[in-house]
Amino acid sequence: MNIIRYDEIAEQGRRQVWSSNIADVHRRAMEGLRTYYKNDEQTRMFASIALGRQLSNVLYSLDGEFCGKTILDLGCGNRNFVDAGLLFRTRNFEPWLCRGLQVLGAKPIGVDYNCLDGETFEHYSVDLADEDCLNMIADHSVDVANASALFDSPFLKSYLFLSSRKLKQNIITQLERVLKPEGAFVYDATGLLTFGMEDGSF
Repeated sequence: MNIIRYDEIAEQGRRQVWSSNIADVHRRAMEGLRTYYKNDEQTRMFASIALGRQLSNVLYSLDGEFCGKTILDLGCGNRNFVDAGLLFRTRNFEPWLCRGLQVLGAKPIGVDYNCLDGETFEHYSVDLADEDCLNMIADHSVDVANASALFDSPFLKSYLFLSSRKLKQNIITQLERVLKPEGAFVYDATGLLTFGMEDGSF
């Protein structure tokens, strides 16, 4: 299993390999998501930012090909997130990546602590700190696992007070089973320092 941080991909210039088609991929995904944001410019912006932050890294890990690939999005987001500080519902944390991947012909699997009812991609509501939290996913069936801002999730910090060490151990143990031998785990290191993981790595 390859474990790759987003910033490692950026620092080594790996994303430049796909720079010629990432703009087109992003455009196609956003066009397919129009039914979600319609004429709401703020929601369109949320979707665009979420995709822009994640698509290129996942695309790199798949050698530029989404179609038919199984992608597991850990902490994918949900449509019922309420900002803990401002106490209002925000669409910033909806499962934009899974929706976009589905548009692009991939097979996304979204997992999140909160309810994902109503989404058309394969999804599960789970606590990633629980042992065997991914037991519904078959062995060696996932091409790429992604985690964006999972370790800096306002929900995990505000409501669950989740131990980073327990979360890390559970995720790696589970991914070793569900990822294909050549599979990769790509993740955003944002927030890891907050949890005491000094080098931001696993």
